[in-house]
Amino acid sequence: MGYRLPLVTAVTIYISTVMGALVVGLNAGFVCPDWPLCNGQLIPPLDGLVLVEYTHRLVAAAVSLLVLAVAVVGFRNRKRLDRLSKWLLGITVASIMVQVIAGALIVVLVLPGAFTTIDVGNSMILFATMVALTVHLRRSAGSGTAVAPREMDAKDRGLMRAAWITAIAAFGEVLLGGYFRHSGAGEALFGKGTYLASHQQFVIPSKIFSTTVFALHILFAFVVVVLAVWLLTEAVRSARGVKTVVLYLSLLVAEMVAGAVAYLLELNVASVTVHWSGAALVVGLGSYLVTGLWHDLHGQQINPGHETVVSQGSSDSLTAGGRM
Repeated sequence: MGYRLPLVTAVTIYISTVMGALVVGLNAGFVCPDWPLCNGQLIPPLDGLVLVEYTHRLVAAAVSLLVLAVAVVGFRNRKRLDRLSKWLLGITVASIMVQVIAGALIVVLVLPGAFTTIDVGNSMILFATMVALTVHLRRSAGSGTAVAPREMDAKDRGLMRAAWITAIAAFGEVLLGGYFRHSGAGEALFGKGTYLASHQQFVIPSKIFSTTVFALHILFAFVVVVLAVWLLTEAVRSARGVKTVVLYLSLLVAEMVAGAVAYLLELNVASVTVHWSGAALVVGLGSYLVTGLWHDLHGQQINPGHETVVSQGSSDSLTAGGRM
């Protein structure tokens, strides 16, 4: 079915995620108190915070249409898709449904801020899945081949295990960061509660609660970096994907620096948006890494004529020319 449409969809999901961070930072989530209209209008006066929130809604609508288009194309080509592609397509469809329903309920019911963590986590799942689908289709695109598993040796299994554990831990860290922000714990560290007030909550979390969540967030960030170092050692040991893992580790360290800057600036809009943009990139790159390694380590391919083709895979095949 081709990888270009999923690629465009993944990029649009990322843009929507960044726009969402900006909406949260500006406390603009309820300037349109109804849904799907905005102040009872299809196109409201586009000024101030309404412009920010309405633009986010437009990008989110584009994401929904693109995911639908990917699903339709996938359904029309279902006989030529392998099982993994079908699973990834199913997850994206389920995820976009959750995203739309959760977003609508948060606005219409004015749910507590912590509930938006569900929206945050699901958006990361949607982004990671679309990235995985893009990579999988791109890597299988040569002659319409489908990957057939082969038995991995101890080095391969160690590398794959490290990649999965690190990517899942990074996702958990991003989710914890989302909770830290959306529960109001972040602002409460500085005696503020403007975000919660926008959700009609006027009691901010206690200092003890906020400090505990913050400490867990920092601790888990260090754990993820340690796991990424472990992943790098496994990549060097297997001589696969080293450059991509180095990039991944560098992004994690940059994210820690961005988080420290955001704290020093008392979570101002610009610093938090940059931090969250980087967090989404961490999730996306983790998905890219796991999917690419899966292809490299399951190096046999079977074409429609059942002729086996063995992929040789270089030390940095994840970044080799012609591949994502």
